[in-house]
Amino acid sequence: MLGLAEGFSASDRKGFLLDVGQQEGQAMRPSGRYDLTKLADCVRLVASARPSRELQERMLATIQRTKGAPTREEIIEAMKESKQNEK
Repeated sequence: MLGLAEGFSASDRKGFLLDVGQQEGQAMRPSGRYDLTKLADCVRLVASARPSRELQERMLATIQRTKGAPTREEIIEAMKESKQNEK
């Protein structure tokens, strides 16, 4: 559940870690969870909030409170690059 008004608490953010508890040698499948220290996962999370600008801003704020997370500028730049690559 998203803590929309105040963002996510520290314990909520733990739930966003990518589920990688699979057997060695198995193909890695996305589980719907996000590792907020990985740029690609942050981009995917923020992009999933489209078209709600408010929700995107809340997600960016939550990411910024995560130790080791990419900066807001890095995420936005990667989103722009991703959008240009789609064209």
